[in-house]
Amino acid sequence: RVREAAEQLRLTLESRDSGPVECPWGVWSNRPILRPIAHLAYICKEAGNWQRFMELAHWLVFELNPNDNHGLRDDLSCAYARFERWPDVLALNDRYPDDMQPALVLNAVLATFSLDDTTAARKMITLAKKDHPVAVKMLLEAAPKPVKPDSGYGITVGGKYEAWLYVGKMREFWDQHKAL
Repeated sequence: RVREAAEQLRLTLESRDSGPVECPWGVWSNRPILRPIAHLAYICKEAGNWQRFMELAHWLVFELNPNDNHGLRDDLSCAYARFERWPDVLALNDRYPDDMQPALVLNAVLATFSLDDTTAARKMITLAKKDHPVAVKMLLEAAPKPVKPDSGYGITVGGKYEAWLYVGKMREFWDQHKAL
């Protein structure tokens, strides 16, 4: 039912032919519209349906809810990097230049390196070290070890577990592109 609801909403919005439509999370009446789409995106990700995940997450982040209240941008950036969609990685990083999570900026470094601009990639990783020192250090370790989740509520910004969440899922792609 969630899949059908998301598809019906997309068709309805596209039939209006008036360009992108925003449904900001701050407007309470939009939340019932946004929740099932975000939920479906995460279901697709967990099921390994990456193309559908990227399609839904892109729609939410770039059109419907540009504030990304569902936090899809981190996973979307990683999915783009996984499939070497380097211009999309860079566009997402440009959209959220001050993001607190390390994924967007580190994936932008990987994208820049993979697009053969090693000079810019070196400058970017130097800047990333200032904002995300734990994540960059862990990424550059020869054999990073898993880190236990933070105790208490949530994830500590700039902490070891936050760094591991990125490194644990993205290190293989850095290795694959010989970017370390």
